[in-house]
Amino acid sequence: MPNLFLPIYNSLEKEVIKLSENIYFDDKQLDVYSIKIAELLIRTVIEIETLSKELYFKNGGQTKYKEDGTVDFLYFDTDCLNYLENLWGLSKKEVIISSANFYFTDKENIILNPLKKANKRGSSSSDWAKAYQCIKHDRSKNLNKATIKNLIRALAALYLLNIYNRTAEEINNITQNNDMSFGSNIFSVKKQFASFLMVEGNVDKIDETVVCIEKFDNEKFKNIIEESRKDLSIQINQLYNSEEYKSFIKDNPEYKIDGKNIMSVCIEIGGYNFMRKIIHSSINGIKLCKPPYIKVLNKNQQIYPEI
Repeated sequence: MPNLFLPIYNSLEKEVIKLSENIYFDDKQLDVYSIKIAELLIRTVIEIETLSKELYFKNGGQTKYKEDGTVDFLYFDTDCLNYLENLWGLSKKEVIISSANFYFTDKENIILNPLKKANKRGSSSSDWAKAYQCIKHDRSKNLNKATIKNLIRALAALYLLNIYNRTAEEINNITQNNDMSFGSNIFSVKKQFASFLMVEGNVDKIDETVVCIEKFDNEKFKNIIEESRKDLSIQINQLYNSEEYKSFIKDNPEYKIDGKNIMSVCIEIGGYNFMRKIIHSSINGIKLCKPPYIKVLNKNQQIYPEI
């Protein structure tokens, strides 16, 4: 199925870039407003409304019904974005302004959480969403809310939703060269490698602000853990059969190994050179820890299978 949202996003982004050629985009200009910015803001948020509903249904959201059985209206914010927020924690995901033609210096204007509060309505909602509602209902009175600041944050929200509308295959193919812009000339996102304990397989905590996760495929992950467990067994056997260990235990009969990392034990018994000798007796698991990696979106999912 063709992606009907990305071309419209790309068109909006081009228009915002063209606008930045006429207005200097820096921290002091964020409150600049105009009819053109109002037009772009309205078009951008209309896309957010449509795409949020698309993502809602694609990811398990259900049609709402009234008590009489007729279909109820589905709100893009409190229904759709709230549903996606509960699934993926979108309000915490960060979008970075990386365009060389935008001259922001304050961190809060460079690193954005564009979907923060976007799943709420009224005075509790995000500034760009409140501005959109005001402009939509009374443009003459509220034109001053059509600011560069609100436009950029709304566009960043649409950018983020467009990333989450990509297929797993698209995500992996797009990011093979480690370009985290996803084709944008304005924005980019952060990635994090899903590191884990070699023997236990426990994955380190993923930063909630990260959009893209770099990892091994599940089969390779299983192989790494299996080989690491074999390595540990060989290393422990080498430790117990070493003259250094036998001599140390003879002099320290009360010494306990339980609960200690083998590297720490080796260092305590014979120093760093001894530790390296024991660890390097088998390192097949470590040898497997090299590219290729795959990239997936951060959807608060379990990164690797339990083994």
